[in-house]
Amino acid sequence: MQLLPDFPVLKNLLLAMLKPALKDRIKPMDVVFHPLFWSPHRKLAFLIHASDYIQAKRQTMTKFFINMRTTKIINGNWLAKIQNNEMHKAVIGLDGKYDYDSVLELVRAIRNLAIHEANWKPSFKAAFRTQ
Repeated sequence: MQLLPDFPVLKNLLLAMLKPALKDRIKPMDVVFHPLFWSPHRKLAFLIHASDYIQAKRQTMTKFFINMRTTKIINGNWLAKIQNNEMHKAVIGLDGKYDYDSVLELVRAIRNLAIHEANWKPSFKAAFRTQ
């Protein structure tokens, strides 16, 4: 599993499939619904819904997320992990400042990008489809 630090979703599925006790393992029918197999559109929809939920429950959810730092999850700040130049420019160009080490801010940035999809440049739309 140490070979999978850059693939946390795959690692999560493998760990769920390899649990020693059969009763604790993910069921074969549930494997196909695992996030590893979600389309980019479904992943984005999930993140938007999660962001909306967090905003609605901001008082309690902020306490949960306040100490959740991306350095513990992805070994660095999330802006540095965006390797596509068009996406990188789009995030930098969003209104508002972001804390690039905050999980809460990452979800907020993804939601803001999705909300402003009508303003995306064609080159960014093409780059986003390939991610």
